[in-house]
Amino acid sequence: MSDPDPLPISSSEEFLIDISVKSSNWTSVNFSVHEHCKKVMKAVVVNVLGGGYENKSVEISLLLADDERLHNLNKEFRNKDSTTNVLSFPFYKIQKDTINSVLDSNNYMFLGDIAISFERIMSESMEQEKTFEEYFSHILIHGLLHLFGYDHILDEEAEIMEKLEIKIMNEVGYKYKPIEFNDQMVSQNL
Repeated sequence: MSDPDPLPISSSEEFLIDISVKSSNWTSVNFSVHEHCKKVMKAVVVNVLGGGYENKSVEISLLLADDERLHNLNKEFRNKDSTTNVLSFPFYKIQKDTINSVLDSNNYMFLGDIAISFERIMSESMEQEKTFEEYFSHILIHGLLHLFGYDHILDEEAEIMEKLEIKIMNEVGYKYKPIEFNDQMVSQNL
């Protein structure tokens, strides 16, 4: 079976998204992935960078794949022999509080690459009793925040990232709130 053709690159001045579909399962989603990704990306950029970047272009490359491909990428680049829902590969090795300086000196910034597994999103969305689109949105936000330098290795960083994820999810139309679960903050529908 051959891979489906990649989706077209966005022509928006602000948000460029190159989507490559490497699993035919993605053709079964019932929403416009490309338009949805632009909406989510805009919300993330505004929340991370604030205003003043209307004349700048921000680009990502998004790989919509399957468990096998994410397993292989996770093993190759992170030395983890397991699949995962999302992988982010930032282009810049800078901190989240200095990313504005990159855009201040350029009109264009390539943030990096994100890979998302269809099977993992489907499985986890059902486990959490969320729609596929809702959970995909959350995972995309999570991946984008990683490209901006956010992380969740330390508890303090995880809390900052989680609060920002919840805020952005609310802005794109999903009602989330933090809850405590096994000493970790997690998101849940209202």
